[in-house]
Amino acid sequence: MSGSNSIPNCDWVRLNVGGKLFQTTKDTLSQYPESFLARMVNGDLQSEKDETGAFLIDRDPEHFRVILNYLRSPVLECNKNVLKELLREADFYNILPLANEIKKAMKSSVNRTELVVITAEYAPFHDFIADSVFGIVMSETQDDYEVLEALRQKLPVVTTNNGKLCVRKRTMRHWTIIEATLRSYGFIEEFGGQWDNKNGEFNKKNIWKFVRVING
Repeated sequence: MSGSNSIPNCDWVRLNVGGKLFQTTKDTLSQYPESFLARMVNGDLQSEKDETGAFLIDRDPEHFRVILNYLRSPVLECNKNVLKELLREADFYNILPLANEIKKAMKSSVNRTELVVITAEYAPFHDFIADSVFGIVMSETQDDYEVLEALRQKLPVVTTNNGKLCVRKRTMRHWTIIEATLRSYGFIEEFGGQWDNKNGEFNKKNIWKFVRVING
């Protein structure tokens, strides 16, 4: 019943989370009024207690430790390897600011190479998001200038010469290659295409190929 478990703000609260006991204050748990924990200690949620009077919460205690520390001081401190699991816990406890912090941390922790093929039938650069582009192969069946300008609008790094994208440009019949590494040919072959050494061209047309590194 609403209000039946309500306790004074200054009182200490004990919680049994997944079999592990935690102790904190109602003020700490009430930092975000719409959260599960705030509603629980304010009696807005029907909650069970163990034999010692601690609130019973059937969730991961290790993740709860991070959440409780965030409520004490709003700084996210955790191993990046558990961010995905921690986000689920933040969603369960309905702590939106923490969930947003975790999402930011997840984005900044990404460090991977992703190969992307975009055909001419697909509107290029519509939802292409990356911080660094390490190779581009463009079909010259499309207007080269328009393609480059569209890319610059989405990715300003294209106009720089700081190693993120090399400014070298080579035209081989139907293809313009802008490359940042000597592995460009390797990237091409990873897509299942072959470079025609005799004619100096790639054997597929109307494709933009992006090799990108996302760093957040």
